[in-house]
Amino acid sequence: MIGKIGKGKGFAGLTKYILEKEAAELLCTNLAGETPQDFYRQLSATRQLNHRVQSPVSHISISFAPGEKPDNATLEQIVAGTLTGMGLENNLYFAATHADRNHFHLHIAASRITLEGKCVSDWWDKRRLEKVLRGLEKQFDLTPVPCSWEVNRAAPSTGQKRRMMREQEQDTPAQPAVIDQLQDAIEEAIALPDQNFTSYVQALEARGITVGAKVTREGVVDGLRYEMSGIRFAASKLGHAQKPTIPGLQKQGISFELETDAPTLARIAYSNQRKDRRSPETIEKLIKANPANRNLLIPGHHRNQQSKLNSSFIATLEPDYNLVLDDLEPLLITDTPSASTATGYAANREDWEKRLLSAARQQLVSANISNHPDFEVAAISQCRYTIHHLPTQMLVISDTSFNQLHIRYAARQGEKAKINNFSDMEKSYWANLEVNSSQSILQGNHQLEL
Repeated sequence: MIGKIGKGKGFAGLTKYILEKEAAELLCTNLAGETPQDFYRQLSATRQLNHRVQSPVSHISISFAPGEKPDNATLEQIVAGTLTGMGLENNLYFAATHADRNHFHLHIAASRITLEGKCVSDWWDKRRLEKVLRGLEKQFDLTPVPCSWEVNRAAPSTGQKRRMMREQEQDTPAQPAVIDQLQDAIEEAIALPDQNFTSYVQALEARGITVGAKVTREGVVDGLRYEMSGIRFAASKLGHAQKPTIPGLQKQGISFELETDAPTLARIAYSNQRKDRRSPETIEKLIKANPANRNLLIPGHHRNQQSKLNSSFIATLEPDYNLVLDDLEPLLITDTPSASTATGYAANREDWEKRLLSAARQQLVSANISNHPDFEVAAISQCRYTIHHLPTQMLVISDTSFNQLHIRYAARQGEKAKINNFSDMEKSYWANLEVNSSQSILQGNHQLEL
């Protein structure tokens, strides 16, 4: 079953659509009366129970697989299970079936306001509905459908589906939806051997697909978009498990180097400004200079960056770390943290420090590239690494070049930072990292207890 859920402000239009459509049949309800007017008046009356609710209407549609049409008794149980799963079991509602498509489907209209005046939460309602329907499919042995987050591509829009249906009715060979054609082309471009971001863009352009990179006035790369047959799609709207964003492409094997791919980003750049007279050369300089763009790199999934890390830094730790020992050794004291400072509160971290440490910890958890028993090592941006010494709980943030370590920050669990060489501009960047729309490394609850 495929379910959709939405909210609205008025019951009259929805009630009329569901009950007065051709081949519509009332299935079940807890409302009195028989006409659409009787129903929407009772549903509308619930508004008086809670004036703060701006969208009291809940509309759920459930579509069944072609050829699948459960009997009414089963349908009523499906409606009851759906209402219970969505927290609407104590609310006024009605449900009706429609048979005007090539698939059987039903609609549920309900008030989000209970008779006690409480409003049923809509938090993550789409995902909750999918989980509810997966359980009902098993319960009634219906055709299973994967959840949206388990599917690697986005589905065609309702308009595209209707166009394909019209073509079928006119005996015209139905053309695949543009979104499907686009996702096919993206998958084929990703599958080409030894692809980097620039060659990936060129492969799509050769097929008539335009790739654009949104670049802000400050030079922050804030997402990709794709255009095919005059229709634009944001990269975040394509796919589910893996999206063709810059981080998503790296996870699928496309290498990305800010230094070498910046010219391509500048060439395909666009902005929200009506008159953007910046030259590609100017945009390229802004992209390279803005530190926020370093976080486009995902070291754990990045072939070229991984090679750099192995050759320039990790080789010094495995089998030995003589080249960096002189800088690290004074910090790696042998005594263990005391119980009084192990809680992390004695350090009184500033806000930018907490966010820096959260970012570092997440990278250590998800992208540790060290095999040394005493060290965890991960890149948090281009040429910037975090080193965690397990025996002493010392965390070091460093820049590296030419096999030399330049320590920028060092702190031990529960103690103030021993080294802090970040500039005010860099501190401001870390302090504002959480609100950067193109940054995702702070999502989750990973945080080093420092």
